[in-house]
Amino acid sequence: QVKEIRRKGYCVTYGERINGALCISAPVKNYLCPASLSIVGPENRFKARVKEVVEELKASARSISLDISDVLS
Repeated sequence: QVKEIRRKGYCVTYGERINGALCISAPVKNYLCPASLSIVGPENRFKARVKEVVEELKASARSISLDISDVLS
């Protein structure tokens, strides 16, 4: 699964930790420790908007990653 997540740049899970919940995560790069940005909510409200939320989350994680790399350089 890790290879696929690295390739896609995000992960979506359904009910993995909380029954009926959906979680979307994207990695934050260039940080000292492994980090990710995640959104968790009720599956019945998020499921129809997964693609839209994934794109927003990836853009936000990318922005944070760039800000971190700017600070470090």
